[in-house]
Formats: sequence, structure tokens, C-alpha cells
Amino acid sequence: KAHKMTGDNSYLFTIADYYYTIGRENDALYTLADIIGSNTASSKEIEDAYRKTITLYENASNYAKLSELVENCPIEKVKSDYSKYLVTSPEFSAPEGTYEEEILLKLSTTDGGTIYYTMDGTTPSETSEVFSTPLFLENGNYTISAVCYNSYGVAGPVVTRKYLINIAFEFKPVILTESGEYTAPTQITAEIPATERYYYTTDGSDPTQKSTRYTAPIQMPYGKSTFKFVSFAMDGTQSSVVTFEYDLHLDGLQPEDCNNALRVRLVERGHIDDPVGVKEGLDGYYTYEFNNVYDIEGRGYYYFYIEYLNDYAGNKTKSGTVYAVKVSDPNDINIVSGNAISGYILNGF
Repeated sequence: KAHKMTGDNSYLFTIADYYYTIGRENDALYTLADIIGSNTASSKEIEDAYRKTITLYENASNYAKLSELVENCPIEKVKSDYSKYLVTSPEFSAPEGTYEEEILLKLSTTDGGTIYYTMDGTTPSETSEVFSTPLFLENGNYTISAVCYNSYGVAGPVVTRKYLINIAFEFKPVILTESGEYTAPTQITAEIPATERYYYTTDGSDPTQKSTRYTAPIQMPYGKSTFKFVSFAMDGTQSSVVTFEYDLHLDGLQPEDCNNALRVRLVERGHIDDPVGVKEGLDGYYTYEFNNVYDIEGRGYYYFYIEYLNDYAGNKTKSGTVYAVKVSDPNDINIVSGNAISGYILNGF
């Protein structure tokens, strides 16, 4: 009656307090709701009514009502002060629709809650998968539903997005070693289906079935190189040609530095008379041509040099000897035996 006579909302606050004191929490909430919905209440009174209501819900651990109340509160200061009770909708990193490429889909939330999701059309809950890593979507249809739970176990709205990944099949060789710069000896590897054969070139021309066949990993050449690959199916169908460009360089000593060190050692050992490769009584001279850099297991990186015997008519033949000089120590010089498949053996020289 006092409230009706005076319009003073302080009476309603007092009534709400008494209701709560005697254990009639619902009546206290209804009374505070009257203040919030009043046309005569000041903004300060409405804010106080919201805060008291929030306190009552906190005391009752009624987090679902708390989240709903804070979400619908028009007072930004109150919303900000109690933002921990809010639950936001999961955000998808890619809009739903049709894609012609694989995508990594990320789910996120701004309130730090836990996201649960399903991919089978069912409604997600706390028993569903927890989102922790991006979802890899490849060819196919996907219906992804997600929901966020805040730290108080309150769920937000379920969000569903549909994706169609439609990647046109392209018949081409699958090369696992990507183009780029490399600073360590690397092998160029490929994934070959049992029903295909790969061929490649390194001179810039398009490969054919008369080109070099790929049968095992290829040691990447030192410096810049261009590889072109093609695949042929058993029925003779040719794939598209793919091109890979590599640039392999090591820091420190370069092949020419270690080549000079090799020649000096060969002069010291009497194999040649001078660094040019001349040997008394030899009808010609030796040259040492850089082959590649290899990683010798347990020993490190070595530059390989093939020894050639050259006559003065311009002909050259391999002498059968290959030398290896350690990149980090040009005094570590060896004669090489073995091969790329079974492994190299270095014999001190």
C-alpha cells in the first residue's frame, strides 16, 4: 500500500529483502522483476534490481537463469560486470557453402568456454566431441553442429553449418618434396600408386616414357635444379606434368673450396704433381668434378668429387675413384665405396 500511495520503489526493495530473509526467494525475484519492468523506476533503481536479482541467482547457483538474465540485460555496465555468466555462440572460421579445395575449419568462442561438436547431424551436448584442433574437411558433405558451454555448465545456442567439399580429380604425380630452398642434403621423394609409373627430366623439357623413370628417392642436386614429373597409367593414359624447383645450398665452405683442398692433398700424397692434375708419365691429366653433397650417417655432410682422366684430344673417362671431402673439415678426405642404395663407405685418405 505504501508503494501504491507514494510510488516509491524503495518499498519494493525492502519487501524483496524481507521475502528473501524468510525463505520466499521466488517472491523476492517477482518483486525485483516488478521494479525492472516498472515505467516509473529510475535507471539507477533498475540497475540495482538487476544486481540484486543476480545475487539471488548466484546464491541459489541457478546459472542457467543467471546467463539468461545477464544476456537480456539492457544495461551494458551490468552485462560487463557479470560477463562470466554469458555464453556465446561458437564461431566458424569458414562460412558454410561449397568449396573446391580442402579446408581446415576452426571453431572458436569469445568467452573462453568449451565447445562440443558433432558431424553426424545430431545435436551436440557435453557428451559430444570437444573441439581442440581444426577439423580437416576433404571431399564430401559435412553437417557440423556446435555448442558452447561456459565454466558454469550453461549451454549457449546450437549453431549448425553445412559444407560441400567438391574437389575435381586431377591426374598428376604426387611429389612429397615441395619446391623451395634447402640447407641440408635432401632426397626428392614421391608417392607412386601401384597402377602408375613416374618419369622425370631435369633439363626443362617435358618428360615422356622415354625419360628417366623414377624408382627410388632422388638425391637433390646441389644448387638450383628444376624437376618435371609425369605419370603414366597402365593403359597408357598420361597425367599432367608437374614442375618442382629446388635450391640446395649449405652454409660455410662451398664445393670449390673443398675441391681445392682435395687437389692439395692429392699433390701431397703424390697422386698428381700439381693442383692442375698433371702426373709425370701420364698421357693426359686428372680433373675432379663435383657430384653432390651427401649426409653420411654418423659422420656429417660430405661433398663428392668424381675423378676423370682427360687426354689432350678432349676425351675424358672416369678413373673409377670418387672422393669425399667433409664440408665442415676440408682435411677430412676419403675415398668412397658403396652406392646410394646400400649406403656409402668412406675410407680415410
